[in-house]
Amino acid sequence: MEELYRRDGAQLVVLYGRRRIGKTELLRRFASGKKAVYLYCERTSARDNLARFRDLLADALGVEFLRGASFPDWEPLFKAVQHILERERVVIVFDEFPYLVDVDPSLPSKFQRLWDEVLSRTKAFLVLCGSSVSVMENEVLGYRSPLYGRRTGSWKLGELPLSALKFFYPRPFEERLYVVRSRRRRADVPQEVRPLGALLEQRGEGVLH
Repeated sequence: MEELYRRDGAQLVVLYGRRRIGKTELLRRFASGKKAVYLYCERTSARDNLARFRDLLADALGVEFLRGASFPDWEPLFKAVQHILERERVVIVFDEFPYLVDVDPSLPSKFQRLWDEVLSRTKAFLVLCGSSVSVMENEVLGYRSPLYGRRTGSWKLGELPLSALKFFYPRPFEERLYVVRSRRRRADVPQEVRPLGALLEQRGEGVLH
């Protein structure tokens, strides 16, 4: 994402994967130190999510005229700050985007128009993130989705491979760790105890949960 962030022009990024995999933490770290608006979507109503986003946008951009203003939908709100987004790179994150789709099934079509008519002409860095893999793949990435073909980057976040631990811990530390493994989930099957350092030499053997 950092590479995309450094590129010119608007970017539309899709990040998805099962729950508790680290998407939110990854996005928060990415947005840290940048001008950013982070909305954690809720299954309340489209109006409530829009109002919360309006206030977050007002805080991030320092535009008090937004606060308390009434906008009928997403596009008028973004048009009100389009002149700012044309000058500045702003990260805009919709976390759990499928929740918005639940309360407003027409949202993918609305965001298609929003992207085509407004955001694609700015420096906005838009991120759509979700834990519902089916919704993200069908409503955002799928061929029949109104947003199809508009993303500039997409990632399905998976488990951290066990072999990746060697990038986080120095060798002396990992040599003091041991991994208990059982190839079958049966109490009568002996478990295998091996040094973690030895396991890390075998790339892709197991995952770290």
